[in-house]
Amino acid sequence: MNRPTPSIYSDLGAVYRPERVWAEGRAITLVIAHFLSGAGAGGWLIGLIIGLRLASLLGLAAVVLGGAIHLGFLGHPERALRMMAKPQSSWISRGLWSMLLFVPTAALYVAGAYGAWSTRSAFSVVMLVLSLVGMAGIFLYKGFVYAVARAVPLWHSPLLPVSYISAGLRGGAALALIGLAFSPSGQDRHAVQTWWLAATAAMVFLFALELAMGLDDKTVRRSLSALAEGSVAWAFFGGFVLFGLVVPVALVITSLDASIGSAGLLIAGITSLGGDLAYKYCMNTAATYVPLLGPRGIA
Repeated sequence: MNRPTPSIYSDLGAVYRPERVWAEGRAITLVIAHFLSGAGAGGWLIGLIIGLRLASLLGLAAVVLGGAIHLGFLGHPERALRMMAKPQSSWISRGLWSMLLFVPTAALYVAGAYGAWSTRSAFSVVMLVLSLVGMAGIFLYKGFVYAVARAVPLWHSPLLPVSYISAGLRGGAALALIGLAFSPSGQDRHAVQTWWLAATAAMVFLFALELAMGLDDKTVRRSLSALAEGSVAWAFFGGFVLFGLVVPVALVITSLDASIGSAGLLIAGITSLGGDLAYKYCMNTAATYVPLLGPRGIA
């Protein structure tokens, strides 16, 4: 009878309990699914704006993969059906419906873009509009599904949904960088670089502002200590800051004045996506619940 006590039980004896349900074990697949769906929605939008079909196609593929991983995490189809039955009250339900709307309409629009029919036809216009509605739902759901968690101050911020939208746009721009690596040199490289730099700046600014707004909260400070020197410090500094910011920023800025070639664009896109995944993992893993005890109990 020397079985180890599950960590989720031992957490009950701690004042500041780490959030584990959305971060550890099989839940890592949920982190990946949310990352893919956000980057995919961003890739779809940026591909449409700059006219880079491959970026839109990569975005569609990312959402499909993210949705499949999400359903795999649930384990049983009936769980997904039950979750989808409450769009009036559940952001998870709204997210699943948004993906269900986005995937077929985006696929049909892409089919027209590759010559199956005219993208100027009424049918294609309707598919485009519906895909954009689904894309907007994916963007919104990503942040709000966390922001409604009142028990986790790191997430419960009005800035988190906006921050996650900027992260999705940055992921989409990274997919566009990867698309450029396999596209003719005549594609508008500077537009993609501008989108990526702007989305990166917005993401970093909103992240810093969100943390600054929460410094008065002891629980948020506990989460910050986990990011700075706790168990996820390696992922935050190594994965997000170094691999996801320093490396791609250096490559993208260098490419503004000099060609870094297809390999450079590919590396910039991949490292940026890797950094976004590390950021999402850190935000989930560093999350800490409000103490069960009152102020006297934690003094």
